[in-house]
Order: sequence, then structure tokens, then C-alpha cells
Amino acid sequence: RLGVRVRRGYLMPSVRLSAGIYTSYYRNVSYAGSATPFGSQFRNNRGEYFGVTLSLPFLSAGNWHVLRQARNNWQTSLIDLDDQRRKVHDEVAKAVMDMQGYERELTQMSRKQESDSVAYHATCRQFEEGMLSTFDLQTSARTLLESRVKTLQMQMLLVMKRRLVEYYQGEPLVRD
Repeated sequence: RLGVRVRRGYLMPSVRLSAGIYTSYYRNVSYAGSATPFGSQFRNNRGEYFGVTLSLPFLSAGNWHVLRQARNNWQTSLIDLDDQRRKVHDEVAKAVMDMQGYERELTQMSRKQESDSVAYHATCRQFEEGMLSTFDLQTSARTLLESRVKTLQMQMLLVMKRRLVEYYQGEPLVRD
């Protein structure tokens, strides 16, 4: 916007006044010894001038082109600003949706971990009674450990997304 105002100012007419006094001194070497004294040459060769210049830049098509270009640049920057705001809004909305999705997944993984834990204890009891092999016990233990690992991963991802959403809401990313 400032660029447009500056360019518009360039289109305003201007008046320039100038004035001055000048003189000169010279020595003619062809006439030996007959040089005119400095004081008389200073007075005789003196001249004055006065000038007025009127500039009308709004008559130049190039200046109008520069103004249009400044307006176009300003409008382009406004469009870019709106685009960046929209992108930030989309990122915030995506982070909130991801956080809510991780909360739901964490709830499901907690339920799965509980059921895998119950299944593991039942498998242990059946193994102690000799009804299952060690392979079945190890498979049940592996399933329980995998569900615990996935639950921890979901907790970690949820904490990260929650911190990101809080950061977008204005809270500091790193806490003391």
C-alpha cells in the first residue's frame, strides 16, 4: 500500500527554481604583458541566471505504468496473505482432527491391550495346566507386547499433536 502511495506521489507536478551567479578569468598568452587585471575581468565577465522548471510527470505513460504495476503488486501481496492465512487455518484444523483421531485410536488400543492382557493370562493358565504349547504362550505374549507398544506409540503421538494444537492456540511449545 505504501508503494502505491509513493508511486502516486511521483505523478504530482513539481516546480523547480534555480538561480546563480558566475564569472570567469583568463589570461591571453599571445599578448605578452597586456593581461587584463583580475578585478576588472571578475566584474566584466560576471553573469547571472534565473530558471524555473515545471515538471508534469502525470503526462508520461511510463509513470502510469509504474503506478499500475505497484497496484498489481499490492493486490498480489494481499492474495498471497489470504492464501497463507488459509494454509495456516487448514494446518490448525488438520492438527485438531489428527489429535481427535489419536484420542479415539488410543481408546481403542487401550481396550485391545486390556483384552490381550486377559487373553494372555488365560493362555498362561492353560499353559500351566498343560493344555497349550510354549508356541501358543509366546504368540499370546507377543500379541500383548505389540498392543502395549502400539498403545505407547499412540500416547506419544497424541501428546505431540496436543502440544502442537496448544502451540497454535498461543501456548509456548517448550515448557519449563
